[in-house]
Amino acid sequence: AIDGKQIEYGNLLFNAIPHRWYGKKVNCLGDSLTASGAVWQSELKKLLGLNTIRNYGSSGTCITSLRDETAPDTNYRYRATSMDSDVDLIIVMTSINDNGSQLGEWNWTNKTGTFSTDTDKAVNNVATIAGATNELISILRTNFTGVDIVFFGHPHMNWGQWSFNACALEKEICGYNAIPYFDACRESNIYGPSGTASTYYTDGTHLTKAGNIKLAQYMAGCLRSL
Repeated sequence: AIDGKQIEYGNLLFNAIPHRWYGKKVNCLGDSLTASGAVWQSELKKLLGLNTIRNYGSSGTCITSLRDETAPDTNYRYRATSMDSDVDLIIVMTSINDNGSQLGEWNWTNKTGTFSTDTDKAVNNVATIAGATNELISILRTNFTGVDIVFFGHPHMNWGQWSFNACALEKEICGYNAIPYFDACRESNIYGPSGTASTYYTDGTHLTKAGNIKLAQYMAGCLRSL
């Protein structure tokens, strides 16, 4: 037992090593990968010895305003405020549904995410990855004071340079805000061809059980490093 709690022998290696998330409560915010992520979430809970892990994923939703923002459940930024406040860690899994939206740029002078033009740098523009990511972080920080936040880049295969550029931009903005960012798109070793079934993917975007388990193992390793 650890701290008076029994652990399974198969998880001895994970639970026997102290880490900051043991016994903690976690909210997960994301798109369909999170909404359908009971496997990776239950596996992550087991690997880290979490007390609670809550699912706030919704299929087809975005961080940007690429899709309809008039319905509260269509966007991360609206849904974020309704999450349970009794939480120690918020995991944000970025959205594949933002694919094709404008990247924008992070403006270091004005501390905003904007279109990459000289005439549009005064305010955040949530039509862009830069502006929407910055705004989401602001919303989370305002509504969950003192709660740890971690971003994970959405794992998927072969969606082109846009995905890699988006991950790099999200990482830059998270870094400015002192928020850890882990690029599961390129670093999780969850391989599979785009649009086809594979060991880890049902369709190049959504994960099989094996893919979910591998994602949870990657995420557990990342979180243990903090």
